[in-house]
Amino acid sequence: GELGEKRMSLLSFREVAFSHDASGALEWSSVRKVWFGFVIDGKGLGKVKLNRILLSCMPFRPEKPVSIMARDASKWSLASDPAVTKEKSGIEVDGTPCVKFSFTFPGGRHMYFTPEQVVPELEYSAYSGIRLTVKATTPKGIDGLLVQLREAGGGTYCATPKPNPTGAWQSVDIPFAEFNLASWTKDANGAFDMDLMRSISVGAHGGAAGKGGDGEITIKGIEIIP
Repeated sequence: GELGEKRMSLLSFREVAFSHDASGALEWSSVRKVWFGFVIDGKGLGKVKLNRILLSCMPFRPEKPVSIMARDASKWSLASDPAVTKEKSGIEVDGTPCVKFSFTFPGGRHMYFTPEQVVPELEYSAYSGIRLTVKATTPKGIDGLLVQLREAGGGTYCATPKPNPTGAWQSVDIPFAEFNLASWTKDANGAFDMDLMRSISVGAHGGAAGKGGDGEITIKGIEIIP
């Protein structure tokens, strides 16, 4: 309800589902109108005052990390192979709300477990990467955590190399430049468009050794870093 500033990166605009454009790209030299409005679910009253609208040549330069973590466990969805058993819960660690995921992989074949949360709309291209504060263990034979960033209407990108699950608390900085297109997905331009980022997932995949085993991932923080 207070006067504030909202920045929108010009890189974040994408064609809407009800539009038809031959190139599929926004061509600024052809823009003739700009709309500012709202999408609202349900009924209600609202009021807006537009004080000014500017095209700025000044890039946004963030000065500190910003949390993008959903601390409510209900905001996380759990995707997995049908053979994986899994659960999620909300816990507190040193007074900080965290989310905890437990899972079991059977052995002998490839499995996956990918807890996922939607991220807020921010100017991600102004930041350098992700900082993940996590404590994790994986079944024997699984050599790292599967950290994925998903574009809206685009591909899925995986952190390479994968963060190592040590069983102890650790903060891992992952530059956006280390996220590569996953082999099981497609993207029209083959490049990670940071300002189109829709969700993040932190999980595991691979073949567990022997008869399989248990894993546990507790997330204390997810931040974007300058």
